[in-house]
Amino acid sequence: MKTISMFVLFAVLSCLNGAMNAARVPVCQDDARVPPAGEETQKWQGVLDVRVAQLTLNFEVSESDNGAWTGNIYSVEQGNAKIPISKMTVENNNVTIEASSVGASFTGTLAEDSQTITGEWKQGGASHDLTIRRVESFNPGEHIETWQGTLEAAGNKFDFGLRVFRAADGTWFARLDSYNEGAMGLHATMERGEKQFDFELKSVGAAFKGTISETGQSVEGTWTQGGGSFQLKFEKVALDAGQKINRPQHPVPPYPYAEMNVAFENPDDEVRLAGTLTLPRGDGPFPAMILISGSGPQDRDETLMSHKPFLVIADHLTRNGIAVLRFDDRGVGESTGDFAAATSEDLARDVAAAVNFLKARAEIRGDRIGLIGHSEGGVIAPMVAVRSPDVAMIVLLAGTGVNGATISISQSRAIAEAVGAPASVVDANERFLKQVLKRLDESDEPLDSDWVDEAVAEVISSLESQGQVKGDGSTILDAA
Repeated sequence: MKTISMFVLFAVLSCLNGAMNAARVPVCQDDARVPPAGEETQKWQGVLDVRVAQLTLNFEVSESDNGAWTGNIYSVEQGNAKIPISKMTVENNNVTIEASSVGASFTGTLAEDSQTITGEWKQGGASHDLTIRRVESFNPGEHIETWQGTLEAAGNKFDFGLRVFRAADGTWFARLDSYNEGAMGLHATMERGEKQFDFELKSVGAAFKGTISETGQSVEGTWTQGGGSFQLKFEKVALDAGQKINRPQHPVPPYPYAEMNVAFENPDDEVRLAGTLTLPRGDGPFPAMILISGSGPQDRDETLMSHKPFLVIADHLTRNGIAVLRFDDRGVGESTGDFAAATSEDLARDVAAAVNFLKARAEIRGDRIGLIGHSEGGVIAPMVAVRSPDVAMIVLLAGTGVNGATISISQSRAIAEAVGAPASVVDANERFLKQVLKRLDESDEPLDSDWVDEAVAEVISSLESQGQVKGDGSTILDAA
């Protein structure tokens, strides 16, 4: 299964309370309050408060050639993740947004001045108030300073960049870049004074309290997260300084093999899968491998934190005489379908369709088609292989040996312990996770938001009684 780094731990764990994944932004239909045809790209911004974090969501929408509105959503605290638009309808100023890739929806009302949409975000059985506002810029403030520092925690080093801004109203905010993890532009609220230099990243349950040096060129202070405290020093650097993410393992064209975009059908589910087929030089036919991605909606390269593992694997195999097919998961990139509604069984049928597609190609040896599955793909590959005599081999990369519930519980505990969370917090988080998994196992229905709130409140109350959370009890993970 995928591992989660220390810095993003709490943003990931808080998914249990819903609404933590970036959603697709929708398409606007014609309405009196929707801007007229031909208007330039609109920008909308809102902050989603999901109890344990605040997520800044930036929306961009514009009119396409066919008259529909298209665009993207950017989840700032999640590395400014870009997700393509899905669908949006506006009827009598009632706005409905469906984010099918993450099982979320937003319903709201467009204001008389067409500058705000106020409503409710629903996801994973939980609901949250959300208001999005029309803005001219996603970063309405002046970039004042840039700082850099290295945090040493849990045996790891994390290189940070911090860009400090002052808004038009005089308030301060910052954007933190975690270079090692490729988590860029995480929003931080900030308090600044002559010597004070404090900021908080609610999205990851972290805070920094520092003091500006006499020279004004450095800040020393304490980073707190998950019950742990770590010394951290920032140095002022050039305003435009930054560290580009370097991925030297990524192959760079021209390639010594053929590469082509392809598409094939899963007729059982009426899904069209799009991908890339790489073919070695020569006459062929060639043996071939199909790459199967891990959990969550993945593109054909299985891109994560700017890494592209499937691109690297495909390049290596094709250079060594093996054709490779990698494709976007259903509902991702150029593939159709609804990923949020798909089970492992559904995804297995997509892979079986990929096998049939390769069998029909003259460049491929039909008796030498194999599967390489990563994480959940390591579960799907055997499912396809036992049903299809056309699968000659399978390779499992970090596949599972136990069921999903056991994996989730053990991963959650291991990650929390690795970042130094108190034992009481680790145990409380595990109890909460077991409750959620048990509830999901007992019913096919989504989690009821009231039940989730009650379960969270119970855990918070337990930790408060042990003195393991701050007085406001705002999170089961932000122990102090």
